[in-house]
This record gives sequence, C-alpha cells and structure tokens, in this order.
Amino acid sequence: MKRLSVTSALVAWALSASVALATPGSLVVATPIARATFGSAVNTGQLAGRQSVIQQIMIAPGGHTGWHSHPGATVILVQAGTLTLYTDACAKVVTEANRGLVEAGGHVQLARNDGALPLLLTVVYFDVPVGGGVRSDATTPACAVGADANSLPEGAAGSGISFNVPSGIVQRATFAAAASITSGAERDVFVQHQVYQPGGHSGWHSHPGTTVIYVESGTMSLYSGHCVRQQVTAGQGAVEPGDHLQLARNEGTVPLVLRVVYFNVPVAGSPRIDQPEPSTCTGLVAGSTAAPAATPRSLPATSVTTVDPSSSAVIALLAALVSVAGLALLARARRRGSI
Repeated sequence: MKRLSVTSALVAWALSASVALATPGSLVVATPIARATFGSAVNTGQLAGRQSVIQQIMIAPGGHTGWHSHPGATVILVQAGTLTLYTDACAKVVTEANRGLVEAGGHVQLARNDGALPLLLTVVYFDVPVGGGVRSDATTPACAVGADANSLPEGAAGSGISFNVPSGIVQRATFAAAASITSGAERDVFVQHQVYQPGGHSGWHSHPGTTVIYVESGTMSLYSGHCVRQQVTAGQGAVEPGDHLQLARNEGTVPLVLRVVYFNVPVAGSPRIDQPEPSTCTGLVAGSTAAPAATPRSLPATSVTTVDPSSSAVIALLAALVSVAGLALLARARRRGSI
C-alpha cells in the first residue's frame, strides 16, 4: 500500500510539473468564425505589398455569383449548405458544409447554390491589389452559352447574394513581406476573431501550421522566442510559419482586435500549442493571472491545468519522471534496510 501511495504521489507531481511549464494568456477573448476541412493540400502565397481579404457571402437557393475570376488564390470555407463551383469548361465541383477548397487566381468560375438551403461561405482572398476588388467580371464560357444541359447562367451579374456587412468584407490587411502558405490534405483551416485588452497577451505558444494575422484595430506586438519584436498596426497583416515559438501582446492603451486564419490544423483539433517561457525571452507574462476566456476550438480555456492524457509526450515524461524517482526511493530504502 505504501508503494502505491508513493507512485500515486509521483504521478500527481509529474502531472503538475509538466503542466506548469505552460504560459497561459491573459485578458484575451477568442471567438471562432469559420472552420472547414480541406481534402487536398493548400499551396499558395501572398505577395509583398498586396492585400489579403476575408469575406462572408450568403447565397440563397438557386442563387449564383455570375462568371468571374480572382486576382490570386481563394480559400473557400463552406459553413452551411452545399457549394457547387463550375469551371470555364462547365465541369462542377461540389463541396458540402464543413469542407473547403482552394482555387488558383485568374481562373474563370461560377459559384451556385443548387441546394434547398441557404449557402454560407467564408472566403479568404490572397494577392489582392491594395484597395482593389477581390473579383473581376468574366465573359460567359462557350459551354454555358445557349441551351445547355447544365442550364448555367450567362453573364457576370450574380443573383440571390447577400452580405452581413457592405460587400461582405469583414477584414482587409496589407502584407509588407511575401510569404508562402501551405497546409496538408485532410487538415482544417480555422478563422478566429480575437480581442486583447490593454496589457493582455497570448502566452507563449506555437501553431501546427501557417498563421495569417490581420490587425483590425490597435497595435500588435509579436515576439519571437529570441525576443525579437515585430509591431503590426491596424490595416496591416503578418504571416507566421508553423512551429515557431511566439507571444502576442497588446502594449497600447486601446483594445487590440485581430482576425487570424490558421492553416494545417488537425481536424477538430486546436490551432494552438501551449509552450513554456523561453530562457531567451523572459518577463513578458509576469503578473498575469487570468486565463483567456474562449469558446470551443479557440485558445485553451485553462491551459494551466489541462493535459491530454493520450499525449505521447506527456506519457513519456511521466514514465521518465516516475522511473527516475522510483529508482532513487528504492535505492534509499535498500540502504536503510527497510526492504
């Protein structure tokens, strides 16, 4: 019985020691906007000095966008309904709710709601000219002219489209540097809205894939693990590669509002991985006591006390700690002649 109690105490100590390494955020509220699983890999880029735009579109049953193209790649998340996308050869690609797809720039296409329910889309456009439009009207392809088996619309004018804000654009940011954006097949793309109060921070963390950050208002101070600070102001954006240690802080006097698009997220998993404070950059989270208020699939609500028991890293750490401590206790007991 004594040995069991010692082992239990060691396990409890190992759990608390491993979790205490995390540095939770403070004064942050994160709200999911859209999420979709992509069947094929995402490989695109963002050119320097160009903009990326997030837009939300509602298409009524039977509605369509008209024939058009985009200046750069478009990442489409289907939140509700079924999207039917027609190419300039009148071939169709059907994407159900909670799934997503990527279209290359310059391709002529038409999106239509062939279902009986409203179609809700969140679309992320890349390589948009500063202040320019996210679409260009296109002429009707030959396969859709006249009597056609698909009965596809003609012309560039859409039908049955509505937006929750003018033009549906919820965020627009200019990116100073070129960046590569990749994501694997059967992985999620996740769009999130974040608000940091003055003095708030994200805690030290990394992401499983590329993150594209849009600053809606305020100024974001983004620190690397080597304490290099990058400041991004309202109307600007930044792209961070996956697996990089970082911490975002609001060092201003007004709330910092962000939209963040996470790529290569495990299906239904977290876009964030808690990390310990690096020895190369300490003190940025000093005095923080509050965990971030968040909704499911956003920042962990209580990263100080949460452990995934199936995590191989946690299991390996516990095994090592218990083994070392157990051997030490065993050797001490033998020296004392108690066993």
